[in-house]
Amino acid sequence: MRVHLPIELPMWTDFKAVADARGLPIFGIDAGWTLMHRFHARYRLAQACKGLKFEPTEYTSGVAAGYDALTRCLLAWSAFEMCAKLVDESRNDLLRRHGADAMVTHLSWQTLAEPFYRVVLENLTHRDHKAEFAKFLQRSQCNPCIVLGAIRHVFAHGHLTPSAGGGDQLAAASACSDLAGYLMNTVIDADWTERVEDVLARL
Repeated sequence: MRVHLPIELPMWTDFKAVADARGLPIFGIDAGWTLMHRFHARYRLAQACKGLKFEPTEYTSGVAAGYDALTRCLLAWSAFEMCAKLVDESRNDLLRRHGADAMVTHLSWQTLAEPFYRVVLENLTHRDHKAEFAKFLQRSQCNPCIVLGAIRHVFAHGHLTPSAGGGDQLAAASACSDLAGYLMNTVIDADWTERVEDVLARL
């Protein structure tokens, strides 16, 4: 029989043992256990969600894949925001420490997703956010936090679908999947692993 282990943050057993004995501040966390448990719950949900369940005849495979990826993107950004709050670091600093500029460049060169990106731009309401996302579309240097959060923001406010702009639905799904994977694996997992390994090395 296959054993299904629960989804946890990296090195969770080591983290929990030290945090229970020495307190959360040893990990640079002063927010307390309530916020820690809230973050862990959001992280587990984002990692556990592999997609949505649809009526078989309701959506094409491209649209279904797009909604799956958009949902994972939404959950991943929620976990990322909570992570930044928990460790008391700006979202932009946290992203930049983990290669956000390279991720923005990677997304900007997914040209088949450009019609999708243009719908994101059209539905941003904050002037500064629109300006930064326009730079992204021009492949110019931009604020990665604003750009990477824009897809989640526009989708959450009901203005974005996988076929937005009449572009390639699978390209939009691929871009969103890459973004969700980056937030969960490259940012949160890597940052958490570094944090726990640093403490263990000092004990």
